[in-house]
Amino acid sequence: MVYICIYKCIVIDMLQKAVLITGSYQKLREWGFKPLVVDFYAQQIWPTFSLERVLARVVGIKQLTADTKTFILKPNRNFKNFQAGQHILLTVKVNGQRISRTYSPTQIGKNLEITVKNVVQGQVSTHLHEAIKKGSVVEISQPFGAMTWAQLVNSKHYTFCAAGVGITPLRSLVNEWVKNPLLHQYKNIDLHYWAQTEADFCFQEELLQISRQYPNFKLKFYTTRSKPENKISKYSFGDTPTVFVACGPEGFVKTVQQISEKDAHRFYGEQAQSVQPQTSEAELFFDLTYEGQTLKVSSKKTVLESLEENGLKPVHGCRMGICKSCTCLKVEGTTLNTKDHKFSTEQNEEIQICVSRPTSPLVMKGY
Repeated sequence: MVYICIYKCIVIDMLQKAVLITGSYQKLREWGFKPLVVDFYAQQIWPTFSLERVLARVVGIKQLTADTKTFILKPNRNFKNFQAGQHILLTVKVNGQRISRTYSPTQIGKNLEITVKNVVQGQVSTHLHEAIKKGSVVEISQPFGAMTWAQLVNSKHYTFCAAGVGITPLRSLVNEWVKNPLLHQYKNIDLHYWAQTEADFCFQEELLQISRQYPNFKLKFYTTRSKPENKISKYSFGDTPTVFVACGPEGFVKTVQQISEKDAHRFYGEQAQSVQPQTSEAELFFDLTYEGQTLKVSSKKTVLESLEENGLKPVHGCRMGICKSCTCLKVEGTTLNTKDHKFSTEQNEEIQICVSRPTSPLVMKGY
């Protein structure tokens, strides 16, 4: 153990001196320096070492419900500037293929906690539940996303609405609220949390403890399987002027948004699926030229779905239009963004292929 610690210190010191002398890793690359090669050898005794990538060791796993686990991650020194409410991309190898998914962590000390429901036929969630153990190493991205306290409009009152594991970014915001006196002394939160059964609630005792400690944090739980009357409606909320913040399945978030707009309140929401436009038009097929191959693609499917069906594996992440890792260059043609319902008609325009459907022949380039 002593030798490993000495080795780590020597490696870090050498690399820091090299960067100071040359100015950047880019200059080292120009001289033939290969970060991935250094990573490979260093990781033989230090699994989370990387010059540039963010790697994290799984230091704990908690079973929250029958199909939901919280994974406690300890990121390496490359992870920077996380804000409560943001997301990360988590990447794992499944059958030799790198697959990424978006999760919203809560930072506890120097560690991150992500909560994952085991989705039927979900490649990443199933892999995490079945293959990832304490001590495993995963790759994560730098944090991204704008649903943070700094981005939320200033208000004295906030109404947080969560369904299922949609509680995770809101839990992160609540934890930040607790830690910051400027937040918990001057901002009130009502948290409304929906789940099918009592056993499906995550972090129930933690949230109850906060509500007992802070009178201006109000908490309501709703179970919907045995009590259909508990489903979300405009009657779930009072008349206090508020800012709505919602996270959960598509239909749930849309309902909160409709309620907030009706009352002329501000709204922030993130949904588990991209919004698909309602259309009765017939299915059309167009030519898509991508990386030298010409394919037939459907107007009813996203570009990402069509490429995958044809055996191609473009880079992608969240599949919800949030992380932007699937961005490609549309050289020619028109697409419809199924999230904001806007058309992309310009040449040489970047689009997110996970939420874009073709409405004409396309020529595209990947990154």
